[in-house]
Amino acid sequence: MLLSELGFALRLGIWLCWLPALLRLRPLPELLKRHRLAPRQVKRRSPQEIERAVRIVLRLCGLRVVRLPLFPGARLRQSIALHRVLTRRGIQSRSTLVSAES
Repeated sequence: MLLSELGFALRLGIWLCWLPALLRLRPLPELLKRHRLAPRQVKRRSPQEIERAVRIVLRLCGLRVVRLPLFPGARLRQSIALHRVLTRRGIQSRSTLVSAES
């Protein structure tokens, strides 16, 4: 693992630890909007860099500590983390929220 990947993994791990609090403080749509950066702030990444970032996200989201009941479910946790990482790397994502009543 490269030093830059280690730094990325550390920052993401800290963010994942804050995720339960963030979800209690802000509604999910607002939380997702906050991850978007202005186009001038986005640095284009190579497909290999994006693939490594996705692997790191999936690995961190599977850690035992973030599987505790305090944290959101695995799919929601991975979805929010991937949304954050990919939008910050210039990949547009579309958030679709479905209510539990549907």
